[in-house]
Amino acid sequence: MDKLNENIEKVIKAHFEEPDKTLKEIFEEFTEGLSEEEKAVFYKNIRKIVN
Repeated sequence: MDKLNENIEKVIKAHFEEPDKTLKEIFEEFTEGLSEEEKAVFYKNIRKIVN
């Protein structure tokens, strides 16, 4: 779970540091190598943050 939270923080930082990238590109970059279950948790956490 810590790795997922760490990745979420990295996504947020990347979005502000690399404004030329879309969020989709950033999300794909940070979910590479994650299992489907880990990806689902990652996106669920992102949705919670956004809402």
